Amino acid sequence: MAPVARPAVERFWEKVSPCPITGCYWWTGVGDGGGYSRIGLRSGARTGVHRFAWQVAKGAPPPDDMMVCHRCDQPACVNPDHLLLGSAADNMADRDAKGRQAAGDRNGKYTRPEATPRGEASGQAKLSEHEVAVIRGRYVPGRPSGRRRQPNSAGSLAIEFGVTKAVVLDIIHRRTWGHIA
Repeated sequence: MAPVARPAVERFWEKVSPCPITGCYWWTGVGDGGGYSRIGLRSGARTGVHRFAWQVAKGAPPPDDMMVCHRCDQPACVNPDHLLLGSAADNMADRDAKGRQAAGDRNGKYTRPEATPRGEASGQAKLSEHEVAVIRGRYVPGRPSGRRRQPNSAGSLAIEFGVTKAVVLDIIHRRTWGHIA
């Protein structure tokens, strides 16, 4: 006969370590790399440890359409006094009010450029790196005369490569595909 799994509440509390300085209850179990962790329930489902902490403290799980947010801004904290319910919009407004939104030089595309897909690796790419190089090499600046489109103008290159004139101009002026010579 297989051993009976210990209750989730018991397994939960043995992985919690209170901090007397901050008042946070630190989750010491395995995390997901982003600071959040999950705990398995008897039903076989898994839930976030902060949602589970809310459930243990309040006697009922939080509504599915609500987030369990952290007053202390510490994802590993499971102190029920530091947790509150809020919508996704509430959580983002709190993030913005506290200046935790990574903007400017703190944005991930600058702090971890290797993690940002560029060029053909981007799921939004319509062109190959070779096509971008061809567009840059063939583009001739100038205004079209009359109604006839000039060869190698932004408009004619856009038609040839199946993109808009704005896309071609963004490539030419290096607003996009800046990593290609």
